[in-house]
Amino acid sequence: MRRESAFHGGKSERNPALSRGLKILEVLAAVDGDLSFSSLKETSQIPGPSLWRLLHVLRDTGYALYDPKNHTYRLGYKFLYMGNLLLDRMGFRSEARHYLRKLVDLTGETAEFSGRVKDELVLLDQDESPQAVRLFSRIGSTCPYFHATAPRS
Repeated sequence: MRRESAFHGGKSERNPALSRGLKILEVLAAVDGDLSFSSLKETSQIPGPSLWRLLHVLRDTGYALYDPKNHTYRLGYKFLYMGNLLLDRMGFRSEARHYLRKLVDLTGETAEFSGRVKDELVLLDQDESPQAVRLFSRIGSTCPYFHATAPRS
């Protein structure tokens, strides 16, 4: 089942500039590494002048970083800060840490704590296995709720 993007139709089209800015961030998040302006333009399908203006706003606010040596862009560290704020404000996460550690100690396997948000399962926390070969998941990753397992990256 394919999820429809919020950028094609629907309420997000009421504010095209915001929709385009969010699309840029999603494109930057989806790649492993940096993107040039032309690659970002091609991938996002945002016209050059609009892309240029939006990238300046994202750079000025810390949501995107620009490498002047390579002329490339990547996600800014502001997301790390905001993500940690969100996780810290989830009181149940700190309570779950004790149980995750217990599960790892008992099983020797990675233990994960996920929660349902709408129709998705979101990985909220994990305690990794001490074993050399272990499961790798990213905090915040999602999968459709009906899969009934934690998201894998």
